[in-house]
Amino acid sequence: MRTTEWKLVFKPFGYHKLLLALFGLFLMGSNSGFIIGLIIGIIMDCELIFKEQPAKKTTDNRISYLMLAAFVLQAGELDGRISNETLHRRLVSKFGEVYATKRFAFFHELLRQRIQVEAICEQIKLHADLKDKKDIILFLFEITYHPTAPKEKATHTINYLAARINLPYEDVKTIYRTFSQQHQNNYNSNTKTYTEKTTQNLIYIPYLI
Repeated sequence: MRTTEWKLVFKPFGYHKLLLALFGLFLMGSNSGFIIGLIIGIIMDCELIFKEQPAKKTTDNRISYLMLAAFVLQAGELDGRISNETLHRRLVSKFGEVYATKRFAFFHELLRQRIQVEAICEQIKLHADLKDKKDIILFLFEITYHPTAPKEKATHTINYLAARINLPYEDVKTIYRTFSQQHQNNYNSNTKTYTEKTTQNLIYIPYLI
């Protein structure tokens, strides 16, 4: 998308003001005709110049997502506890197959690096809107989820990042509640499906003997 700005340029050597001033004087036979013609001529000797502005480059904030995710995994001592297959699947769910596969080696390398998040958080704080900030925090909860590992350190780290990007704590709590409820619903659904399949197998076993 391109935007334009304009400016009004007066041409001091334009001929309209002189010709129309004389025409007005001749037509009306008075000074008022001269003035009216002069004013119209001055307007006609002005030119609107439009200047096209180049489109602003959009930044790829997905790198910030990956760096913050690696930071939380490190701080939460979850690196190695969540399998590469699970991490890759979660990245695919967020970014799509192509991008996730392309960047997974880079993400894996981030897990070995010491990540400075202050500059990243400052950029997000200044340029991201509330919706994007919430999306980042939700992503961090999702990618660092582990059903049995202690979650205090990871949760504390996510709260720290939320404060750095200026996301209110009430919003963080709402996101976490929604996230936890979703996982609980998924767990209940999977448990119910497993129970039903087990029951069906038990029912059909006598007929297989």
